[in-house]
Amino acid sequence: MARSTKCPVCLKTEHVRKILWGMPSGDEDLEKFYIGGCLMEENPAKYICLACDIRFSGRKNNELSH
Repeated sequence: MARSTKCPVCLKTEHVRKILWGMPSGDEDLEKFYIGGCLMEENPAKYICLACDIRFSGRKNNELSH
């Protein structure tokens, strides 16, 4: 992530990870990434806050999902 993404709930950046969808290679840095799995929703979230357990898009008008 080029810049820090804030959680729309807690407004912190340290627990936010970019979600990787699909089959990961196994070399991912889990301090930066979260493995989302192989099954994607129609409009998958781009980020997750591990503290709040919220997935969000990263846009100004975030769509939250649990």
